[in-house]
Amino acid sequence: MMREEYLKRPLVEDVVYEISENRIRIASPHTIFIEIIKPRIISLTEVEQMFRTVKKAIKEKKNVTLKGATKFLPAVRELYTEYLQAIETISKNFTEAFQLSQQIKIDGIHIRCLDDEVMLKLLAKQNEIAKQYYRGTAFSRFAGYYYKLKEVHQDIQKIKHEECETSKYIVHLC
Repeated sequence: MMREEYLKRPLVEDVVYEISENRIRIASPHTIFIEIIKPRIISLTEVEQMFRTVKKAIKEKKNVTLKGATKFLPAVRELYTEYLQAIETISKNFTEAFQLSQQIKIDGIHIRCLDDEVMLKLLAKQNEIAKQYYRGTAFSRFAGYYYKLKEVHQDIQKIKHEECETSKYIVHLC
């Protein structure tokens, strides 16, 4: 089908376009057509610093043991190159999705938008980005390690000093 035919169809009403350098969201009150959020890049240094912070916090508490610490940083470092490649893939696809979404904003979303070649390209970009988040990918594993560290740090902060005197805690990283 020709795009000209698609553009002659009635517009979908009340579509809101939120297009920024970190987020693309095109939605109407009843449908989210596109939603892409560009992830924050986590540096290896940031993960290493958080790891040291966690180790220090654990040393300050009695009866708290950290399991998986020796394997943690080597595992994170091994993933980092692949993580950066995934970030590059996400950034490239996000840039292209940004341009496509600008075109859709100009043209509007018409009835039966899945007939639109520009919308299909945008959905393909969204799917390419979503693949990076699949469990088991370098991107999701690296980010998972970082967020696990943050969670462990918060949990350690919640343990009261008195509780360390009477209870034993084991914190698992991997």
